[in-house]
Amino acid sequence: MAVTKVTINSVCDTSNNAVTLSNSSGNNQIQWNAAGQQTYTVTVPANVFQEYPNGGSFSVGPTGWTPASPLTLLASPTLQTISNYISQNGNGCAALGGGPQIVIGS
Repeated sequence: MAVTKVTINSVCDTSNNAVTLSNSSGNNQIQWNAAGQQTYTVTVPANVFQEYPNGGSFSVGPTGWTPASPLTLLASPTLQTISNYISQNGNGCAALGGGPQIVIGS
């Protein structure tokens, strides 16, 4: 299994603004860290990741990859595009399309 590692530069910009995760490709895990001394909140929807089957949020800072164990897709995740999933102080990306995206494939 491959782990996609994404550095958050701002709520509107990451090291990979168009991540695709898929069980069939073996690219089904993801972790984040933050550039500089910033802290962000990542919110994931329900029915996508094993560690958050009901969805949830967690903080991502500059000290290592978060979560410590990568998030892994469910065996049959809800296929969707997740956008505007990064926020800071309650504010997400105001850009059209919601900034960085994660595309969940089969």
